[in-house]
Amino acid sequence: MSTLFENYTSTNTPYDAEIGISTWGDIYWATQTFTPTVSHSITSVNLLLSGLALAGYPPGTITVGIRVTSSGLPTGGDITSGTTNGNTLGLTYEWRAITLTSYALTMGTVYAIVCRCTGTGSEGALPLHWSGDSAGTYSGGTFVLSIDNGVTWAANVATDLHFQEWGDAVAVVKRGIWIEGTAFKYFDSTGTERSIVGDLV
Repeated sequence: MSTLFENYTSTNTPYDAEIGISTWGDIYWATQTFTPTVSHSITSVNLLLSGLALAGYPPGTITVGIRVTSSGLPTGGDITSGTTNGNTLGLTYEWRAITLTSYALTMGTVYAIVCRCTGTGSEGALPLHWSGDSAGTYSGGTFVLSIDNGVTWAANVATDLHFQEWGDAVAVVKRGIWIEGTAFKYFDSTGTERSIVGDLV
């Protein structure tokens, strides 16, 4: 069963991050960066999303990827990703789960949840919306926006988007050798304690 790791939810100061292809030429992607406090394998994310399909602006396919960062901004391609049908989102916010291919994350490393969609909308009515908090208090990351298809990024350090990051804990395998009385003891490759008793000389 998956474990909830990094996450942020708040009702302090609502913020609405718009995502999609605009009719005036810009392509909006939204990102929330995060920093794992323990190493683990990420398997899915939940994002608080709404869509404008019922208003005539269907989001289409939503792609959510995890990327590494440089100076707090996404860099390179997705290290893992998943998709969901944005056209099934309603006008009110709901938690949408996106399954990812399992990928090992390292404690203390800043990663980015990068969200984009294929839908087109008019100015002020982009098809996909990601709920956030413009007075965010998540200490492990921040909201980052691109308006050119993920080529360049700008951080909004005051804002955090609502997210849940789920995964599996990394198994810790014990290692070591020692002498205990007349026994030579060690942990094998599975972490099980073994011993050899007898003359060790």
